[in-house]
Amino acid sequence: MAGAHAASCQALGWKIAGVASRRLATAETLATAVGAPAMSYDALLASDGVDLVIVSTPPADHLPAARAWTARGIPTVVSTPLCQTLDDADELVALEARSGPPLLFASNLATAPAVQAMFARAADLGRPTTLAGRSYRGAPTWGAFTTGGWGGGVLLHPAVHHLTLMLLLARVADAGRPTAVAARLVPNAHDVDEHADVELSFASGLRARIAVGWTGADRIWDLQLASTDAVLRLDMDPTPVLEHNGEPVAIAPARSTPARFRELADVGLIAQLRSFWHDIEHRRTPVMNMAFGREVLDIVCAASASAKRSGQDVALPFSGPRDRTPLALWREPGGSA
Repeated sequence: MAGAHAASCQALGWKIAGVASRRLATAETLATAVGAPAMSYDALLASDGVDLVIVSTPPADHLPAARAWTARGIPTVVSTPLCQTLDDADELVALEARSGPPLLFASNLATAPAVQAMFARAADLGRPTTLAGRSYRGAPTWGAFTTGGWGGGVLLHPAVHHLTLMLLLARVADAGRPTAVAARLVPNAHDVDEHADVELSFASGLRARIAVGWTGADRIWDLQLASTDAVLRLDMDPTPVLEHNGEPVAIAPARSTPARFRELADVGLIAQLRSFWHDIEHRRTPVMNMAFGREVLDIVCAASASAKRSGQDVALPFSGPRDRTPLALWREPGGSA
């Protein structure tokens, strides 16, 4: 993700002031590719000429990084997933409230052109009766996603992207707030969830369903919203396609994006940063702020507790432990008590 964010900055014509990583060799590889200096975290934090920082570290490090950069008054992008525990999310919300510089919950698909086109039509769809999505792809071959180092498996990432879009679609379609969640999880060899089936209930009575997994040979990413009269269906893999009642919908191309950055534009990475910068310039709180990110994590934690209870509904907001990761809430004794 650091490389994708760096390329998005290049697409916007932004100069990259520096690249830092836990391992200097990793920082040097990306820094060389983008023509920026590689440095330690401390050196980057102490450097001048930084207008915005993008945090693409493992989620356990997101809060310390955001704490350090907001103390300097620098707007900060926090990558998905927001963090590992609701305690950390609470502090991120408090940081945002008292620090001055805005923070962005970086769930980039929300600004993808195809998703924006779906939002534009959702308001006129009528009372929603169906909201469902799927994401299947191979297990990540980098980082500690599959061994628990992220604090959870598919439910923590990539399910957060579907949850984010479902919350936004529910707002547009006037379905109310989420009131309960139920989930069943399947572990891999490391006892990390590699498949999740989630059902999310909204105040209007709408029940949204998500299925995600690191299984299967075919890559699938889709999202469907339906009323009694109409259906919107979005496919993002391999290329974005939106249909309204089975008919293709024209998707406005990302503005003036060179061909080599088109894939980044298609998944909203460039628009996400552009929009955040506009919020900074106009002193606006982003829609995708820390409170929104916490709401998504709240659902993930409640879903993990539900999986521990064999798929029973768990009320939202989640009232369980705030110091546990989603993985701990599911797998550890007493995790969801």
